[in-house]
Amino acid sequence: MLGVLDADKSSPGHAEDLPASGDADRLGGPAGGGQAAADVRPLLVGSRDASKMCGVSRSHWMSLHSSGLVPMPVNLGRRVMWNVRELQSWIDSRCPSREDWQERKRMAR
Repeated sequence: MLGVLDADKSSPGHAEDLPASGDADRLGGPAGGGQAAADVRPLLVGSRDASKMCGVSRSHWMSLHSSGLVPMPVNLGRRVMWNVRELQSWIDSRCPSREDWQERKRMAR
């Protein structure tokens, strides 16, 4: 699950589970010259990391999510994740409500 990080320790796919750079040969990756898994930046983040990006607590983030004030998440199996690029754009747009954000995305197409 490269590109996906979640700070929730009870679910698979967190940063500690990514192979270390020394594991590249064993996993069939390039030896020595390839990009280490630790250098991969996540494309999707869980609620803990999304809340950190916005400078709020996880419980406040979930409250904002329930109220429709943050962008729609992506469901990846049973996990709820947010697109990092979308969060960055949403923040750059001064954090509009989900409804306004969805409308802006529709108009941009």
